[in-house]
Amino acid sequence: MDKKQIENLLNIGVKEKWIPGYSYAIIYRDRIIKGYGGYRELFPKKIVNNEETVYDMASLTKVVITNTLLWRFIEKDLIHLQDPVKKYLKDFPYDTTIEQLATHTSGFIADIDYKIFHTKEKLIKEAMNPKLIQKPGEFAYYSDINYILLGLIFETYFKKDLNTLANQEIFIPLNMKKTSFLPSNPEICAATEITKERGVVKGMVHDEKANILGGIAGHAGLFSHVDDLIPFCQMILNNGLYNGKPYLKKQTIDCWFQKQYFDKNQELERGFSWISGNNTYTTGKCVSKNTISHSGFTGTSMLIDRDNQFAFIYLTNRVHPTRNNKYFREFRREVTDLICQTIFFEISKEKTLQKTK
Repeated sequence: MDKKQIENLLNIGVKEKWIPGYSYAIIYRDRIIKGYGGYRELFPKKIVNNEETVYDMASLTKVVITNTLLWRFIEKDLIHLQDPVKKYLKDFPYDTTIEQLATHTSGFIADIDYKIFHTKEKLIKEAMNPKLIQKPGEFAYYSDINYILLGLIFETYFKKDLNTLANQEIFIPLNMKKTSFLPSNPEICAATEITKERGVVKGMVHDEKANILGGIAGHAGLFSHVDDLIPFCQMILNNGLYNGKPYLKKQTIDCWFQKQYFDKNQELERGFSWISGNNTYTTGKCVSKNTISHSGFTGTSMLIDRDNQFAFIYLTNRVHPTRNNKYFREFRREVTDLICQTIFFEISKEKTLQKTK
């Protein structure tokens, strides 16, 4: 694998100001390649990126934390997919199920206007009374509200906040020591947006709704590092095993890779939290159809290709200093395609050599 070629491309992104900096990890078969470059922060002063940098994961919180917690609880027979939301949140007005929240098929509107509902109480009240924009259960429509509600359900039912639950069920079992909500050392965090209201956002969640909710929420708020996301991806590639021991059932991982519902808005397939299959939004064109992926608004993304035993973790702070970054998504596709083409060429070459032996 030509690490230099990959980092040359990533450094073009830094030079062209499509990304301030990056950390990445590539997993294929039993091999791991990782690196970093660019800047952790550009303003008010330039701080060079290094191997310690922790990133605001934004919506990767949904797949790493909330979806994983859900299936840990399902496997323990504590929560069930067909449970109505109102079983846990008594004042909830709809017959929505846990499964509809998890697959983005609730039919709810995509977002909440944090400028109107600018206190925790008002935002939760609005999340508890979301507007329906389509019939539940037919098509997917990506909505932060679904995962805010799942987070509220877990906290209400278990009487613990998501950070505590994630620590017990995910961070400790998977040895994710650099991952948390509310990071204790903001100085090693990559800076995100600079706003009039908040100044340089660094070490605190970028997502406005998660910030109003205290930095801990089901849809956003997680901070993590490539070193911690490597074992998470390996666990999925190993059908739920971590260090040879069962963490999740193979049937659970199988379920994550199954296409469930078509998202007409973004023109892709969604399953349980993850985007399913190859698409131009998060994976590029080279991965197999047996792939799950997700991205975060701050510039983070992950993809896991089961057929090729390949994963790519790509962490950037593309919203620093501003979110007005028009080329980032196209650049991410270029990076992903280059890595996939290089990896899959090597895999093909290895298979050919094995056949000729």
